[in-house]
Amino acid sequence: SSCRLGPRSRQQVLVLTAFFFGCLLCGFSAVAMASAKEVQDKAVAGVRAVAGAEADVRFSLSAALSACASGPEDGPKVWAIISGDDASSANSVLKALGAGQKRLAIVAVATKGPISQLQVLRAMEYGEVYVAAAELGGKEKQAITAASEYAAGTSVLLLATSEAARADSQWTAFTYDPRREVAGGSAFVADGAQVRKEIQSFLARESLLTL
Repeated sequence: SSCRLGPRSRQQVLVLTAFFFGCLLCGFSAVAMASAKEVQDKAVAGVRAVAGAEADVRFSLSAALSACASGPEDGPKVWAIISGDDASSANSVLKALGAGQKRLAIVAVATKGPISQLQVLRAMEYGEVYVAAAELGGKEKQAITAASEYAAGTSVLLLATSEAARADSQWTAFTYDPRREVAGGSAFVADGAQVRKEIQSFLARESLLTL
């Protein structure tokens, strides 16, 4: 004999099914949020390991810019830890660069690929800006150290998780340090043979490519 559900029973099944999938989606969202928070915490820990436990770390560009404006011009860097996964972050970074705050250090954290490196590419166009793209768990300490020591202008870092970097076939780790030009070298140095096409085009125009 077959089992048939009445209208009321079918409605209950539909409600329970919707509830189950809702809980499942909430669980996935919670895991993603926890993962992003963990990566952000790693970036903050990396900054504090270099700049000291008392480093001024903010979680928005507006808050960091306000802190820069209210402090001494020759004070230590104020760090803005932001998401590097948001497509609008590039425009926000460019707007912040336009403020010309020498104390500002921007750290964009990328957790998924493909990674947009537009913000660091455009940051190089500003000249007196230290720019770097590094993998978390790799050479980020050197990049953070150089960014912390750079006093001539804003510092912009793009830190990517190893998973995000592996998911982007064109991921390019590099440093752009205007201080190298003073010594007769190239400001741009890639950490490897691969350079993203968009970055290659920029470097071809600026004749900065040094591998």
